[in-house]
Amino acid sequence: MIKNLGPLEWILNTPSHHRVHHGRNPYCIDKNYAGALIIWDRMFGTFEPEHQDESVVYGIITPVASFNGIWVQFNTYISIISRLSTFKSLNHKLKSLYMGPGWRPGTKRLGNPEDIPAIESPIRVFEVSVPAWKTLYAFVHFVVLVVFFKHAAAHYNQWGTVTVWTVCFAIMITLGNVGSVLDDRKWIPMAELARCGVLGLMISKGAEVDLVGAPAVALRTLFALSAMLWTGCLTKQLAEPSQKRQ
Repeated sequence: MIKNLGPLEWILNTPSHHRVHHGRNPYCIDKNYAGALIIWDRMFGTFEPEHQDESVVYGIITPVASFNGIWVQFNTYISIISRLSTFKSLNHKLKSLYMGPGWRPGTKRLGNPEDIPAIESPIRVFEVSVPAWKTLYAFVHFVVLVVFFKHAAAHYNQWGTVTVWTVCFAIMITLGNVGSVLDDRKWIPMAELARCGVLGLMISKGAEVDLVGAPAVALRTLFALSAMLWTGCLTKQLAEPSQKRQ
């Protein structure tokens, strides 16, 4: 790991400065925004050197706690909208949109630094214990997603508008569901049964995605087996409440 670049530390956004930008230690918050030149942060008062006596802990103040890529992208916007309801006046609601995320009435633009939580020890990492088959399932479907994405990127200009948007939606749903399999969400059997069933049916009906021959057969087989798998999981899940009542 590169620690110090000498005189260049005064001019460039070096690895050390950029580590601070991505840290969630209290001293790292809202610091070192620079893309290439750190002089701008020095000029506008947002510069902070890396503290040698405290290791940088990467991440955000409130961990996302999910492997769902769609949720990771959009949960912040949901939090911003939810936060609006905590303010009574229209003025405060509007300020919460352009002030810092820690702002509240009576504090500075970026909020009160004392409200930033200290780094816990030991550092907790989000992880969920799932059966090995779910990990393998997520891996296989993610690989299929990546391969199909490359296929779509090469052929989308030959497809109609509806097909392109449908493929984009299917990619997003797949990305979200694969992550939620690793989250071990209770709703995933129903969601995956629906996804695999619809996608398998679309390919069987000859959807306009330029998939023929062995690739089409392989995908139909994968989605059919996956749908059968989740049908079993859903049946077991629905049977559990009745078994508990007995």
